[in-house]
Amino acid sequence: MRGAGWIVGAMLLGACGAEDVTASPEAPRPDEQLSQQTQSLDLRDAVTGSFDTTGTMYFTEDGVTEAVETFDVVNVTPRGAAPGLGVSILSFEGCEMPSLQTSPRSFLVFPKTCTASPAPGCTIVMAFHGGWGYINREGDLDISLRSLLTGECGEGPVEIDVVTRLSGPRLPASALLGAPAQPRTGETGMNALLRHLSREAR
Repeated sequence: MRGAGWIVGAMLLGACGAEDVTASPEAPRPDEQLSQQTQSLDLRDAVTGSFDTTGTMYFTEDGVTEAVETFDVVNVTPRGAAPGLGVSILSFEGCEMPSLQTSPRSFLVFPKTCTASPAPGCTIVMAFHGGWGYINREGDLDISLRSLLTGECGEGPVEIDVVTRLSGPRLPASALLGAPAQPRTGETGMNALLRHLSREAR
């Protein structure tokens, strides 16, 4: 079940699918590319790190949307030459989404498809359509992702639109990688997804 950790990140999406998750309300527009001069510098330290986030996942299936409060650790790491990044969600272990820094405080998340078998007879494909992230004025990460979950679990096939929105502060360097800054109530995105699927199977 641990190998399906990637599923959770996909759930951290915007407002029930009605919101355009490709546009950040505060940071420079994600499609605003870094200038050539800026691209020659490595500014990724401003957006990289491990972030202790909370937020909401929206599951939409057959026109019905369920909102679930969740928490997770989001890791943003340098990948390759600047401005390349990788974005991963702790409970979505093994599924890193390629990303690109587009301004000193913002980045785009690109499509990525991951597959997992969290339980016997259950195979899931999570197709991330992409999203955005930025560091807000308080220094917290805000990230929004959109994805489509398909697969065969329990009684039959599933197809669920997932929107995920998470926000939270950077973990201190002294904290263990992936360890929340404080105990949380609720569930990780992964657990929320598996609970949702278990209901569908009944």
